[in-house]
Amino acid sequence: MKNYYNFSSKLFLLFCSFQLISCKSPTLRRPKVMPYSLVIYNVNLFDSKKSEVHVIAISGATIVKLASRGNELDDECHKPCKLLDGRGGILISGFHDSHVHLAAAGLLSDGITLHSSDVPTILNAVRQFARAHPHLPMIRGQGWAFSKFLRRLPSRFDLDSAESERPVILQDAGGHNAWANSAAIELAQIDETTRDPPGGEIRRLPRSKEPSGIFLESAARFMKNRLAPPNRQEIETAILSGQQASLMAGFTSSQGGPVSLEVARIYADLDRQGMIKQKTSLWLDLNVPQSYFTQVVTFAKQLPPSGHVQVTAFKGFVDGGFNTHTGALIRPYADSKKTVAPLLGQEQLNSLVLRANEAGFPVALHALGDQAVHLALNAYEYTRKKLKHKLFNRVEHALLIDSSDLPRFSSLDIVASVQPNLLCDKDRRRNTFVSLLGERRTAEMFPWQKLIGLGAKVIFGTDQMSLDSKAMSPFLGLKCAAEQSQAQPLSTLLENYTVVPAEILPNARRLGRIEIGYVADFLILRSDFAQDFLTFPTKDWIQVRIIDGNQYEPEINWKR
Repeated sequence: MKNYYNFSSKLFLLFCSFQLISCKSPTLRRPKVMPYSLVIYNVNLFDSKKSEVHVIAISGATIVKLASRGNELDDECHKPCKLLDGRGGILISGFHDSHVHLAAAGLLSDGITLHSSDVPTILNAVRQFARAHPHLPMIRGQGWAFSKFLRRLPSRFDLDSAESERPVILQDAGGHNAWANSAAIELAQIDETTRDPPGGEIRRLPRSKEPSGIFLESAARFMKNRLAPPNRQEIETAILSGQQASLMAGFTSSQGGPVSLEVARIYADLDRQGMIKQKTSLWLDLNVPQSYFTQVVTFAKQLPPSGHVQVTAFKGFVDGGFNTHTGALIRPYADSKKTVAPLLGQEQLNSLVLRANEAGFPVALHALGDQAVHLALNAYEYTRKKLKHKLFNRVEHALLIDSSDLPRFSSLDIVASVQPNLLCDKDRRRNTFVSLLGERRTAEMFPWQKLIGLGAKVIFGTDQMSLDSKAMSPFLGLKCAAEQSQAQPLSTLLENYTVVPAEILPNARRLGRIEIGYVADFLILRSDFAQDFLTFPTKDWIQVRIIDGNQYEPEINWKR
């Protein structure tokens, strides 16, 4: 370095003499070194290409240096820089929940969480909750398994036997269907004259047009919207409760919806107050009037690019679910020998996707059945040819895909959004899906490995509508995916939860990697994680959560 300074000074004087001008002595400055705010040592980066990394340095919210030995950075960590011992833990990027419903889950968190598929047990839980909460004007709950009641669905009279005075509405585990008592139906002013909303069904009593108490798909949303809506304070509490549960599960980023414009604005207000810690990508409704769509786009484009809350997609529904026989299939259901029409025709779907893509937003289409997936891919291919865009449109769930459509995912840059936690529900797959779809189609479900083999992008999420810590755990998702696939290494499965979800975001935020220049959102796991997570998926594997360069938990044991 000394020779460099001498040479530069001589060159400067020589230049001055040739130009016959008066020159001041040169002032040569060393490159400015960004001060560290946090240095973590004694960690092991889970990356075969960078296995020698054992120290990470952060400045503000950004990763600025990776090193192999702690003493390389000790002398550069001056107060107020903090040193933290990683205790030999495994360093990974924070998980990214690619499909979740945190605000909705938060709204239900003060209600009943049902884990049973037995009507007497559910009714007993409602009775106990009603006695324990005498002042609640309405009783809400979630979690009952619709698939367990295919032979005989419960009715409003069942719920009336548990609570008849106050309205009761119970959402099923998937969030698509609802079960209500007579008081709730009366409050919502739904009777024999109420028509089924498009894409849904109000189940009726036998030999009658009176509502039975079961509301399927869009009829469930119709029912809930006609009950007392939550106020702003309740929505704020729900958002923050959902965020807290997700962060504690290990998700430093999330995507999900659709949420209303009102809820999106509350998210943005909370972000301005510094209350949103998680990088939150919101989806809003795709199938809305043009005036509402314009309002959403205007709102989305006014959000600060550096904010934690962004609108990153529009969510639409091409079909419903298999349990309710509303999933759109190419061939008839095995038990009914019938097919159902998709919720959106091809022409309408093309138009809606084109509108969103033209505005610069990807689309996330709920499509469970192979016919629904086919229509979604057709719409994406149509807009890609029209616009020649580079947006990553998505198929949500991707449960059943016709073999001829599998290669289209990679050729059209379509992302398959998968919920690996479902892979562990083997009883449901064996009993419910076989009766609905038959052996052959059930065996073809969850083709995410084939998609990866064909070069398509696959991302993982939870699709959670509750704040149940076990169901929300990414470690359970990793276990379920690993057990189904012996071919995919753990590093690939982790990328489906971290790198790939971040790469598809339209605003290109530097998330999902442990690299210099990326946002410091990462986790330090127990050192035995790689060896034991398959055996103990619900274990508390997380030692440290770092979000925007700061440790999330309040109880911080700093070295200095």
